[in-house]
Amino acid sequence: MSNTAGQVAEQLAETACELHDTTGWEELGPAAVEDALQAIEITALALTIARPGIGTEMAAILRALHTARTRLGITPPPNGADETRDADEAQATPRRPRRRALGHGWRGINTP
Repeated sequence: MSNTAGQVAEQLAETACELHDTTGWEELGPAAVEDALQAIEITALALTIARPGIGTEMAAILRALHTARTRLGITPPPNGADETRDADEAQATPRRPRRRALGHGWRGINTP
């Protein structure tokens, strides 16, 4: 049985809260930080596709993620947020995300 988009969004919010409540941020290794940044990026891209009217705001989030990766020395994923893209381009050309497995309990998550 597949989940609806609303159910998946609710699970995402619950998982984010669980991460916040149970993890000391200093305990997050580089791979976990990269996964968290990628989850934020994927969510922003999904919202851009679902609600094109907020593309400008989501483009700002994608640029901020690019800056965060740069400051942390993390190589951006292929086809990820590109600081040089302007907000209009991000809004006009949403990409269909591909699926990526995240581990136990997850069926997959959309990635750019």
